[in-house]
Amino acid sequence: MKTISVLLGYLFIFQVAVGQKANGIERVILFYIDGIHPLAIDKFQLTNLSALKRGGTCVEKGIMTFPVHPTLWPYGEHHTTSLPNITTLAGTAFIDPDQHFFHHDLPENFIKLHAAGSNAYRSMNEGFNYVLTRSGVSDSALIDFAIDAFNKEKEVHFVRIHLQEAGIAGREQSGKAKDNVPWAQNIFAAHSPYQKAMINADRQIGRLFSYLKQSGKWNSTLIVFMGDGQAKAGWHLYMFEDAWLTPIIFHGPKVKPNHTIAYAENIDVIPTMAYLWGIKMKNINGGTGKVLREMLTNENLPYAEEHPRWLEKINYQLKEYTVLKAKADIQSAEDPKMNLLLMELMHEGLSEHQFYYFDRILEWKQAGSLQRMHESNQWVIETLKKSLQGSYELGSR
Repeated sequence: MKTISVLLGYLFIFQVAVGQKANGIERVILFYIDGIHPLAIDKFQLTNLSALKRGGTCVEKGIMTFPVHPTLWPYGEHHTTSLPNITTLAGTAFIDPDQHFFHHDLPENFIKLHAAGSNAYRSMNEGFNYVLTRSGVSDSALIDFAIDAFNKEKEVHFVRIHLQEAGIAGREQSGKAKDNVPWAQNIFAAHSPYQKAMINADRQIGRLFSYLKQSGKWNSTLIVFMGDGQAKAGWHLYMFEDAWLTPIIFHGPKVKPNHTIAYAENIDVIPTMAYLWGIKMKNINGGTGKVLREMLTNENLPYAEEHPRWLEKINYQLKEYTVLKAKADIQSAEDPKMNLLLMELMHEGLSEHQFYYFDRILEWKQAGSLQRMHESNQWVIETLKKSLQGSYELGSR
């Protein structure tokens, strides 16, 4: 019996070894520049990212989960980074307090590395073999950490790297700047600190790319590049729609070169990655993203499947609700009917639907699907609109 168990164990390891080379992919690197605006690649002529776009598939419009970064509410008790980072690594908008991430789906013998220049990402650390998530760590030190791990292990199968310095420049040196500097609330102003940080981040990415090429790993590496939100005014301001955007680039085996697809969402990244790599995802639910098959060379689609764009639609709802609710709150201070309606909208027994606001993200999965979540949200929005216009009667439902 013991011999059979050992043989089964060896068979599992052999299957894993075969699986890790699915579609010629031996390792995957998920690369972030914190706070990269999609326009930055071309505006700042970022050499390495431009080459990555030419050699792979990029997304014309990439949308993320609403880019808020609360440390409050039940979410903040369990997750220390912004919503897009959690939902991306989970591959779904429907998340849990004790979240299961993509790297937890990988075989135990895989070496996994997580490097980020802030301790804000520490809630994603569990399950990684190498971890460096500490505030104040430079972008160059993060690349050194990854290269050192590759040299030590000879192979690192899954890497998540989050360069932080550009995000800090956007928030502190543009977003919070006084009006006496050109880059105040304008990251694209000439000679802005953000520009300098972006150029350096691109240089550091190039160092890792050079290592992969020199070590013979480049052609068997799937690289996925993205950001986690940046408004032109600085930082990921959730009420500014350009902060919902992220570049999304796939480069590597079986990915179409010099190709562009019209639209994708951050929750599509992991399902696509898992599909390419032959990894079975556990996070399959009503909030899971779609596989971006139109970017893959081995997929002959008779037509381009239209993306449902649920995250974009829900982001617009979150923005609209924020404004409507503020107006209703102000009116309710003088209008008892409005105050009563607002109370009913928070009560399951008195309102047909309740709005799935971002402070309730751990409850989003109760909707069952992103479509039903959108429908519930829209009912609340229309109810508030009618009330603010004076055409809603209490008890009319």
